[in-house]
Amino acid sequence: MQQFHWCAIVLLAAGGRRGNPLAIWFALGIVLLTLVPLLLIIVAASRREKKRTAALKLVADSLGFEFVPKENADYLTVLKELPVFARFGRRQQILNLMRGRSRSIEVTIFDHSYVVSAGEHSHTRRQSMICFTSESLSLPDFTLAPKRFWNKIGGFFGQQNIEFDTHPVFSDNFVVRGSDPEAVRAMFHDLAIEYFEENPGWNAEASPNRFLLYRANKRLQPDEIPTFFEEGLKVLSLLRGRT
Repeated sequence: MQQFHWCAIVLLAAGGRRGNPLAIWFALGIVLLTLVPLLLIIVAASRREKKRTAALKLVADSLGFEFVPKENADYLTVLKELPVFARFGRRQQILNLMRGRSRSIEVTIFDHSYVVSAGEHSHTRRQSMICFTSESLSLPDFTLAPKRFWNKIGGFFGQQNIEFDTHPVFSDNFVVRGSDPEAVRAMFHDLAIEYFEENPGWNAEASPNRFLLYRANKRLQPDEIPTFFEEGLKVLSLLRGRT
């Protein structure tokens, strides 16, 4: 971290002035003024995360779900069959995973994080995700995202946008892509499209037996998770033609 680099430089500079104790004390003061606030921030962040994890455990219990608070590299490997995970940055992690079943479908809700670098600087992005898995889903491969997001990466998959001429509001706000455009169009029937028009901001990705839903860079509070779960079930039912 840059703060520690500066501290080292200050102490080295002070050490070169052995005949000037005042310079050494001055250097130590600068180091303390730099490190103490940083350590307080780290401690406060750690406490917040522990409090969040404890609250999520209670939510998982209320849903009747298993709860795995620690990093889950094995499940991340499973999810990487979805191309969206190839677009995220470095050091991806899955934490606070809740796992259960609903309507014979495996449900997982979790915190996903990844690191984005820009030059010498980097920052961590976090988001809550819900994933449904079942051989019975039989969904066509597709991706859906707010249009502003896809404008930045262009034709990442080498596929054209799937347009919905009868729903210009939807087409103006979302980009939909898939390997079988006709199957995707059939899935996005009027009720499904109207839902997304009224609830902008969703990102989704599907393979035949897996469906992932989230809002980019939005990590939910623990008390928002039950609503997120119900919303995910609603979206999946709409796309499967079950209302």
